[in-house]
Amino acid sequence: MPKRNNQSMGTVQKSKVGRGTRKRESDSTFSSIQSELMSKTLELIQLKDIMGNAHKVLSSLKKEIERADHKLILKEILRSLHIDGPKKRDWELFHSQLRMYNEPFMEALCKRFPTLSHQEIRIASLLKSGMTTKEIAELFAIQVRTVENHRFSIRKKMNIDTDRDLVSELQNLA
Repeated sequence: MPKRNNQSMGTVQKSKVGRGTRKRESDSTFSSIQSELMSKTLELIQLKDIMGNAHKVLSSLKKEIERADHKLILKEILRSLHIDGPKKRDWELFHSQLRMYNEPFMEALCKRFPTLSHQEIRIASLLKSGMTTKEIAELFAIQVRTVENHRFSIRKKMNIDTDRDLVSELQNLA
């Protein structure tokens, strides 16, 4: 009888070790997915900045050009920069990845705090994944102050005191 007991203890210990290993692998996978998402986000922000700077430079150049045919070419380039910007497909891909990787968190947030708006849930999700207020503002092409207002609103709706860190509270939720 003691042999069986030792065997079952060994099985239980192996099971616990297996779960621990799977959890570490799961955490590692989630971390790499989160890193990839952050990388894609930063790429989109940089692309948007580059496009914006190019648009400014070309706009100022347009004022100095005298030949009509060059003005038309420059006008066409400016129009394509404005229209093509970061491609709609890229933004859709980013948003679908954000939803896919943060879906459990976003669902839990919606259930626990149903008064949060869609934008507040997106911002909370990005804050949880480590983005700064400035990065979020650039990503959504809104003012930093607007993101700060959303952060305040999230705090208020989640009943989080100002002496507690919002990001830590969001990370502890899921």
